[in-house]
Amino acid sequence: MNRLFGKSLPLLLAIPSTCSYGQKVTAQGRSWPVNYGYTPMRRSPPLKGFIVLHSGDTLKGYIKVFAFHDYYPILDTGTNKVQDIYFSDIGSMRIYNNGPYNNGPQGYTDYVNFGDRHFLWRLDWKKKDVAIYDDMLHMGMHRLIMVTPKARITLYKGRQWFEYYDKIDPLLIRFINERYKTGVSDGNFKSRGEIIDYILDKENSLSSQ
Repeated sequence: MNRLFGKSLPLLLAIPSTCSYGQKVTAQGRSWPVNYGYTPMRRSPPLKGFIVLHSGDTLKGYIKVFAFHDYYPILDTGTNKVQDIYFSDIGSMRIYNNGPYNNGPQGYTDYVNFGDRHFLWRLDWKKKDVAIYDDMLHMGMHRLIMVTPKARITLYKGRQWFEYYDKIDPLLIRFINERYKTGVSDGNFKSRGEIIDYILDKENSLSSQ
């Protein structure tokens, strides 16, 4: 199972800006030259990454990884200026660094936009043609979804955080039994990763039929 993170999928991130210049926030050796006032974005460190626009242009720089509105800022390393990039202009995005949104062994996290105006989906696992995403950049109740060549399916939704990958998740067990008409239980799996792997194998089998 490849937990991180399908390279061929479209990726996206968005964060807003209400800019007033003055504050310096330092991360990875760079200063962030914008003050966002009393918002969660002000507290989030800028992380190194790149954005690919629908036009084909690529922006490399330091990004505030916190979805807040319909655009977000990137500190472009080429110009050393902050640019506000709207969701509608973005084709893909990748964030480097082992920060709160980096859970994969490759040292980066990919995101995808499924048309939501104010947040993007994080790619958690991918195996062949099936991928699983969460919406950890979305405020409020979170969702875990699966995207196949044929459908987009909600595994479950709730307020729990999804990065506890080693936890045996009873909601995923319930999803398996309801979708695949099986009778598995917690004792059939040693970790959350085994449960996810089981689901991906099942869906890839269904997709190939």
